[in-house]
Order: sequence, then C-alpha cells, then structure tokens
Amino acid sequence: METLRVQDLRIFLQGTNLFTITDYQGLDPEIASSNSLTLGVDGNVGYQVYPISQIYSIGVNIKI
Repeated sequence: METLRVQDLRIFLQGTNLFTITDYQGLDPEIASSNSLTLGVDGNVGYQVYPISQIYSIGVNIKI
C-alpha cells in the first residue's frame, strides 16, 4: 500500500452573519420590496419575514 505524500494542506473555517448588533425598529435592508419608498421596511403585510441566517462553512484542500 502506498503512502500519500501531501504537498499542501489547507483547512479553513468561515462564518457569515454570526451576530448582529442593532436596535431593530422595523428597518432591514435585506427585506425586498417592489415599491422603492418601502424598500427595507418590515411592515408585516401578510407574509413571513425571516431573520438573516447564520452560516458556518468548513473545508479542506489537499494537494497530492
């Protein structure tokens, strides 16, 4: 059985939207709207608005 000879090894961890510091009062730039006057306004107009998700990514790059 051959031994693997690794030339390069890279392990990475990435996080997106891990925490948000805000005094939420109904304005969120991630909320879409068809009216430019209400863009980013959470008016609770019959559809559910979900908070921004936290995303964790991990990966490994191996060069043999």
